Amino acid sequence: MIEHRPRLALSVAEDGCVPSLATLALLAGLSERGMKVQHFRTRSCLTGLETYARATGFHPRHLDPWLMGRETCQAAFHHGGRHADLAVIEGHLPPRSHLYPQKDLPTLSSSCQAAFSSPCLGDLNCPEGQELCDRHEPEFASGGLASLCETLDLPKVAVVSCRGLEGFHLPPLPEGIDAVLLDGLEHPEEIDALRHVFEVFWRLPVLAAIEAFPEFRRLVASDHFLVGRDDELLHELARSFLQTADLDLLHQLIKRPFHHARPFSFIPARQGCFRVALAQDDAFDTYFPDTLEALEHLGADLVEFSPLRDDQVPPDCDLILLGCGHPDQFASELAANLSMIYSLRASVCRGTRLYAEGGGAAWLAEALEVDGQVVPGVGLFPGVVAQRLRTSAGSQRVCRVLRHDTWLGSCGQVVRGYATPHWRFQIHSSDSSGPNGFPRHAAVQTLTCSGDMVGRHRAVASLVHLHLTALPEFLAAFASQSVPLNGSATISPSIRPAPGHSS
Repeated sequence: MIEHRPRLALSVAEDGCVPSLATLALLAGLSERGMKVQHFRTRSCLTGLETYARATGFHPRHLDPWLMGRETCQAAFHHGGRHADLAVIEGHLPPRSHLYPQKDLPTLSSSCQAAFSSPCLGDLNCPEGQELCDRHEPEFASGGLASLCETLDLPKVAVVSCRGLEGFHLPPLPEGIDAVLLDGLEHPEEIDALRHVFEVFWRLPVLAAIEAFPEFRRLVASDHFLVGRDDELLHELARSFLQTADLDLLHQLIKRPFHHARPFSFIPARQGCFRVALAQDDAFDTYFPDTLEALEHLGADLVEFSPLRDDQVPPDCDLILLGCGHPDQFASELAANLSMIYSLRASVCRGTRLYAEGGGAAWLAEALEVDGQVVPGVGLFPGVVAQRLRTSAGSQRVCRVLRHDTWLGSCGQVVRGYATPHWRFQIHSSDSSGPNGFPRHAAVQTLTCSGDMVGRHRAVASLVHLHLTALPEFLAAFASQSVPLNGSATISPSIRPAPGHSS
C-alpha cells in the first residue's frame, strides 16, 4: 500500500531540555505559515504538552516503541496524523560512534527468576527485575526513534548545537541523516558560512538555524518553565526559524512516498455504553489524547467536571478519572472545596471505580507536602502523604509488578510506564482503614514495592504514567461494567472529614 503522508523525524539531544526550543521553533514557524502540524514524541511523558499544543493548535501525541510495539505505533501514527499536513516525530538518534550491533540478550539469572516467583514479587526497576524487563523487550522496543525511522520510512533531520562549530569541530551525527537544523546560533550573520561548511564537509543541507535565546533556555531548563510567556516564546521562535528556513528543502524531504501494510486498530472492540467523570480544570488538565479517544471508541460518555469549582462528581458515573496537573499550585482552593471531597469519597464508598495519575494521585492522599507546607488532600489514602519534589529531571522508564489484585489488573501483572519525578508517596501506615466510612477490609494497599502505586477499595492512585493504548488489558478494565473485588461488601457512604478538614 502506497500513501503520500508528509512526515519527518527530528533527532534532538538525548539529555536536552523538554520541550526542545528547536522543535518548538520548527512547529511554530510551520504553523504560522498555515501548515497543520501534528507533533509526536517517542517517550510517553507529559512534560511540556501545553506549549507544544499552543505551537501547533493540536494536542501532541506519542509513538513510544518501548511501550507500544511496532503495530500499535503504526496504528497510532495513522490515526493521530490523519488530519495533518505534516507529522513531526521527535526523539533521539544515537551518533555513528554509538551505533553498535545488537547483542543477544542473556537468559534470566536464577536470582531474577527467584525474585519474580517470590510472594513479594518485587519491582522491575531493581537489577534482577530490570533484567526481566529487558529480556522481554524486542529489538523494535529498544530502538526508539531509529525503530520508527525504519518502520515509517522517515526522512531524518538532526538538531545540531552551534556550540563548538566556531573552530569547525564538527559533531558526530546519526547514520543516514538527510539534513540538519542548527540550534543556538549566536551570530545570525554566520548562517551562510555554516551552510557551506555542512554542505562541503558533510554533504548535508541546513534546513534552518535557531538563535541562541539564552533567557528562554534558562527558563525552559527550570522547573517552573515559562509561566505566562508561551506566546512571546513561540512568536520569537517562529520568527527565528522562518528567517533562515529553506522551505523548498523541507517540501522535498517530506514528499517521500510511504510504503506500508494496512494498519490494524489498536483499540479493542466496543464494550457498551458507560459514563466517565473526567476531571478538567486548571488543577487537572493533562491526559494522553489516545487514551481518551480509545475510551470513547469503547463506548464511554466523557463528562467533564472541575474539582476546583464544582461541588460534586457528575452523577451516575461508572468511572472517575483524575489526570496529571498542578494540585500544588491550587492546594488551598482544593482543600477548601469540602463538598467535592465528600462527593469523591462517597462515590468510592458506593463502589465507583476511580483512577488517578501524577498530580491527581497526589491529591487523593491524606495530605500534600509542598515546599515544607502540609495541606490536606482528599484523604482517600490515610497514612499516605504526597510530597512535591522540585526538580528539572525528566520522567523515567520503569517496570512495576502489581502486588495485589485490583479492578485495574491482577497480582503479578507487569506494568510499564514513566514515573513522575515531581511527586513521591511517603507511606507512614498502609494498614489503617481510616476514618472515612471504610471498613477494615478496605485498608490502603501498597500496589508496588517502590510505593508509587496505592489502592483502596475501588480507588487506584499511580505516580507512574500509563499509556493505556499500550496496555489493552488495562484499557478493557476501564470499560468493564462488572469488576470483582475480593472481600467486597456493602460500604457505608457516611463520610467524616479527614484530618486537617473542618466541617
